[in-house]
Amino acid sequence: MAHTETPKDIVMNIQGLVGPDEIFVPKELAILSVESEHLGHWIFAPPCGLNDIPFAAKRQNRWLTANFHRLDWEDGTTPFKSIHKILKEAAKNVSTIYVRGRETVKFLESVVCRTIVNLDIYSLPFKRLPENKRYCLFHAEAVSHGNFSCALHNAAKLNKWVRENIYTDKVEIDIAKVWNTDAYRIDQITNKQTQECGGTGPESRGGRANSGEGEKQTVGR
Repeated sequence: MAHTETPKDIVMNIQGLVGPDEIFVPKELAILSVESEHLGHWIFAPPCGLNDIPFAAKRQNRWLTANFHRLDWEDGTTPFKSIHKILKEAAKNVSTIYVRGRETVKFLESVVCRTIVNLDIYSLPFKRLPENKRYCLFHAEAVSHGNFSCALHNAAKLNKWVRENIYTDKVEIDIAKVWNTDAYRIDQITNKQTQECGGTGPESRGGRANSGEGEKQTVGR
């Protein structure tokens, strides 16, 4: 992502699956600049083998894959360990990051030190926002066979709302609601030196994974 000396705002959408210890594992990331709509999009390879995932998580993942975003555990070519570098580089000259969903907020707080606004505080009617035709290559064909969620498509919808509302001073941000202070132990799935994926280690406080959109929930919740 290109950077300038002036801090800019970005919109992120993250979709994922359930990993070991029911940790949220990002699979798809889309980033849009609010000002220029410059974008970045990645689908990440899994952090560990499918055999390291417990049965309950596999069941949740099968539901998400079949009914929500069609992302399978083995999908993705971008190394999972690069996600921290990508996010830090994207946020390098950023003032505010706009997202949807509690899990996304917790995940980003563990990686970047920026103001993170959860757009759900505005009771955003996401399903009723104007549609667009922006889809990633992975989902471009999938959406023709069903109503599957694409992170790039979602980010474009959110970006349009932010530009037309927050950037025109129609919405005042309640800063007390911006930050989610729950801890999130992303190092459980990225730090191979302290814990192998699927093994034992510090207890996670991240909770169950969700789609990253806020409205969709995983099976069993």
